[in-house]
Amino acid sequence: MKIGILLLISLLLFTPRILLAENLEEKLDLNGQWLFTLDPHNQGEEEGWFKCDFNPQDWKEIEVPHTWNVMEGLEDYEGYAWYRCSFSIPESWQKYTELIKERG
Repeated sequence: MKIGILLLISLLLFTPRILLAENLEEKLDLNGQWLFTLDPHNQGEEEGWFKCDFNPQDWKEIEVPHTWNVMEGLEDYEGYAWYRCSFSIPESWQKYTELIKERG
C-alpha cells in the first residue's frame, strides 16, 4: 500500500515537469533576414523604435547571426544598435508567457 501511494505521489510530482520539458524543446529558428541600425545617440527607446508601427525604412538588411564590428567602418564602434525582425508564433505556444531566449 505504501509503495502504491509513493508511486502515485511521484507520478503527480514529476509528470507535469516531464510534459513541460517536452514543450520547452520546441524551437523557432530566428536566424535569417533582419533589419539593423546603429543608435549612437541612444535615442531609439525614446523615439519608440521598438513599436510595431515604427517604420524602419532607413535600416540595413542583414543576415543573422550577425556581428556589427565586422561591418566596414564599424570595427571600433562602441554604442547602441538595434535589430528588428517579424515572425509568427505557433498557435500551440500562445499559452506561454516567456518565449524568447536570446543568445547574442
